[in-house]
Amino acid sequence: WKKKIAEKLQAKEELLLLPKRIQFYSKFVNTGDLVFDVGANEGNRIQALLELNAKVVAIEPQPQCINILEKKFGSRIIIEKMGLGSSPGKATMHVADVSTISTLSGDFIEKTSKSRFKSNKWDTTIEIELSTLDNLVSKYGVPVFCKIDVEGFEAEVLKGLHSPIQY
Repeated sequence: WKKKIAEKLQAKEELLLLPKRIQFYSKFVNTGDLVFDVGANEGNRIQALLELNAKVVAIEPQPQCINILEKKFGSRIIIEKMGLGSSPGKATMHVADVSTISTLSGDFIEKTSKSRFKSNKWDTTIEIELSTLDNLVSKYGVPVFCKIDVEGFEAEVLKGLHSPIQY
């Protein structure tokens, strides 16, 4: 029952934040624009982007998050079930007890496990597929906006991009 209450509170918070997110993203995104959400997690930014009638490609490697994205958004978004890095291949993801802080970066864990996330644990690993932003651009086109939130692995994601993205 605690989990259900937490989920209801989170859903209420998401509804309250939605107008602010729409207002924020409307500065960058217009109807029909292509958007990449790298590290989509459970999609808390996607609804705002859909409200702006953007075409959303969500990039997420965690199976439990992919299931949530599929249930929440169905065919309204494209889900790429992978992570991104400087080159294609495979990588070990450190899965945390809270999905939002799962990471490919051991350095992130080392830096944050002693402070901000000292009550969290990364006690599971999974092997994931990696691609690059360049490969996604080749597949879908150049997005107008690209959100990247990958817990300390952002620089590696950007190393896989060799053409400019507006935002």
